Amino acid sequence: MKKIKLLPKPDLGFLKAFNIGQGLAPGELVFIGERKQSQTRFTARVYSEDSYEEKDIKSVSEIPVVIPGQTKLWLNVDGLHDIKLIREIGGVYGVHELVLEDILNTDQRAKVDISEDYIFTILKMVHYNQQTDEADVDQFSMILMSDIVITFQERHSELLQPVVERLTTRKKRVREAGVDFLAYSLLDAIVEEYLSVGAYIESRVDRLEEDVLKHRQKDILERINYNQIELNVIRKSIKPCKETLHRLATYEGDFISEETEPYLKDLEELGERAFDSIVNNKNAIAELLNVYSTHVNNKLNDVMKVLTIFSAVFIPLTFIAGIYGTNFEYIPQLGFRYSFYIMLAVMFVIVVTMLYYFKRKNWF
Repeated sequence: MKKIKLLPKPDLGFLKAFNIGQGLAPGELVFIGERKQSQTRFTARVYSEDSYEEKDIKSVSEIPVVIPGQTKLWLNVDGLHDIKLIREIGGVYGVHELVLEDILNTDQRAKVDISEDYIFTILKMVHYNQQTDEADVDQFSMILMSDIVITFQERHSELLQPVVERLTTRKKRVREAGVDFLAYSLLDAIVEEYLSVGAYIESRVDRLEEDVLKHRQKDILERINYNQIELNVIRKSIKPCKETLHRLATYEGDFISEETEPYLKDLEELGERAFDSIVNNKNAIAELLNVYSTHVNNKLNDVMKVLTIFSAVFIPLTFIAGIYGTNFEYIPQLGFRYSFYIMLAVMFVIVVTMLYYFKRKNWF
């Protein structure tokens, strides 16, 4: 667990991003978001049951030709700041300008748009950065067409690497099935990472709960607030995915085969489990905050109790000292030489008696 720092002043970058697209005509392409890698990478993967070829290409003129019914194509773009390239891809495959606009706006929520020519899907990719111990949220866009899948990522991600590795293996189902199964495999890799994130957060919440109950660390409140803010971001990213996965699971059309439908239904259930995991962790964090507040209040009550006991003990002592005074050689009204010591002894007996009484009452 990294050392938690005090939260900085609110970042108003989202207002700047909103202002970038404000006033533009609908469908006018502009990149809205953070540039997360220096160069855009355009990769083409052509495969069939018997072959697989992968290469980086520089322009749409280098896109391999797909033979219907024989070869399938997966085009992937890492980095969304190259507006010209994305516009050219949209022009080649007849993608509507509003869809391209959604791809370039990384603040889009998860969604599914179904047209006669393709299915357009947006999901949020959530994974933990091992170096910073923080959750990274990137936008993933996918266009599913006949024999072609086009994906767009804010930056290169290792989440999809298992799918690439399965493509390189001849006997894997993703090579034998249609591109709809490839689309499912990509979405499945993203949703499975939701579960991994949920499991990681759960372990972190468990450690935090142990620290709260044992009162071992002084930065517990900051850690609780940090986890609560992070969970809110993850929840907002994952929640719309439930509806997106449901629409894909219930879709009936030419782009998704009957063989792939059961997998999408299973993926929908997986998404619900992932979202429930995040919600449960969020509720656990809220409970931890209540437990911490209760602990602080109890500790404050204990302090006040001790101070009250001290005050109660010194009230009779002050009363006795106030009546007789102690600024004389002998106590006034008592001519006995040792009267001062007798007064101290009486005070001591009073203190001991009161403390014994308080102890019997379980007041401390």
